[in-house]
Amino acid sequence: MFEKFKYDLRHNRKSVTRAVTAWLIFGAIILVFVFAELNPNRQGVAEGGTAAEVNGEIISLAEYSQALERMRRDPRFEQLQALGGDAGRQMMQQQTIAQLVDSELIRQAAERNRLLTTDAEVRDVIFNIPQFQEQGQFKPSIYRATLEANRLSPAQFEEDIRNDQSRQRAFRLFSTALKPLKIEDEKVKELSSMKANVEFVSVPTENLVMPESINEGDVKAFLAQAGNDTKVKDYYESHKEEFSTPERVKVRHILVRAQAGDAEAEKKALAKIQDIAAKAKSGDFAKLASQFSEDPGSKANGGLIDFFARGKMVPEFEQVAFSQAPNTISAPVKTEYGYHLIQVLEKKPASSRNLEEAREEIASTLIAKERSRVAVDALNEMLKKGDDAGVRKFVTDHKLKWEETGAFSIDSDNVPNIGPNEEVVRQAFSLTAEKPLANALVREGGRALIVRHKAVPAEKTPAVKEPKNDLMAEMMASRRSEETIRRWVDGMKKDAKISMNPRVLNQ
Repeated sequence: MFEKFKYDLRHNRKSVTRAVTAWLIFGAIILVFVFAELNPNRQGVAEGGTAAEVNGEIISLAEYSQALERMRRDPRFEQLQALGGDAGRQMMQQQTIAQLVDSELIRQAAERNRLLTTDAEVRDVIFNIPQFQEQGQFKPSIYRATLEANRLSPAQFEEDIRNDQSRQRAFRLFSTALKPLKIEDEKVKELSSMKANVEFVSVPTENLVMPESINEGDVKAFLAQAGNDTKVKDYYESHKEEFSTPERVKVRHILVRAQAGDAEAEKKALAKIQDIAAKAKSGDFAKLASQFSEDPGSKANGGLIDFFARGKMVPEFEQVAFSQAPNTISAPVKTEYGYHLIQVLEKKPASSRNLEEAREEIASTLIAKERSRVAVDALNEMLKKGDDAGVRKFVTDHKLKWEETGAFSIDSDNVPNIGPNEEVVRQAFSLTAEKPLANALVREGGRALIVRHKAVPAEKTPAVKEPKNDLMAEMMASRRSEETIRRWVDGMKKDAKISMNPRVLNQ
């Protein structure tokens, strides 16, 4: 029976115990400290088991160990657990002790502000814990036996209840005080119901004009101008990798798959690839690849893998492909995928172009970049003037296209077809049918967006039952109180005397 009691209590949100109830400030989640997890050999301060001290109050090593164990079991901390190793363990330890310190600061603040819990309130909490009841009635004998089994005295347990209730009262006060007014709730709903829709054009600001479009005469004129030789040289020095080509090889291959480490599968794969190798001595390698290869990416093309440089394939495959002579077939090559036969078709040695060889290409690139800049500047001027016809001609001349976002609300995290962009949202809700064109580009990395008002399309949406006003208010109050509590606790930390056991942080 007692084992069942321990299990039930672990899953009962009403159970309230040890004063190290750890509040996660950002989520306002209580991690309940349950009897079943208490250490029968708990060490107190008298035995030197101190994890931290907060304004003279002790957090014991036992409290810390039990809180850490709870965190390890809690699915909300899967990301920390997934880190594994020393990093994951240390982050979990640091978060555990930080939560315990925060909890103690809140308890002390509640006591200073006389957020006290009466004996009657403590009694009501205990009387309503089902595990202390028999047929719905509180039984002192069950209560005492349970505490004794968990090495707790009634006085200690009741003090823990009292402290925890004071903490919860502090949180409830924050939530109540920050509950939005009715008019605020109505405004939030009104804003959420507002919709906008825009059409937009994505302008590749850095490559609006392509180097390939620059004619030979413009290139020669550019190179003849004083000072442009220096620009070309500077570009070459800072982009040398663009004018170098590494060694590359073109191959066909046949793969017979085998699970790495499966000796039987590897043995069968090796026998099969050896049989194919015998056929390849006089047969058509491409046909054999189409018939036998188990690589879906190249099988249909006769096992062909077009020119690739080092670093693209697994090391064992590359080592053979780059060391083997053209028009030869390798012995079976084992990789993590199984066994391969590799036929080298052609090789291209590494090469690079010097400055003189690259001058005209660089000149084309620099001219294109400058023309792109000038064109974007001209576009910005048209936007400032509200020249809708000029903007539309710009879009047509540069073969760009208009797209539509579709309706979105002012509190949307993402703008459809664009992504997260607060400036697009701002522009969208400031534009009208009378003033449809945004007066500036929205810069976004290597592109900029032209934004234009478009009517919100009619939507047929099923009726959705709105949550009750009090539920909306509670949700808003909860979000506000979480942030306010975090700032409150951070403020208390600045004035508090906090010391931590270095063994706790460096275990």
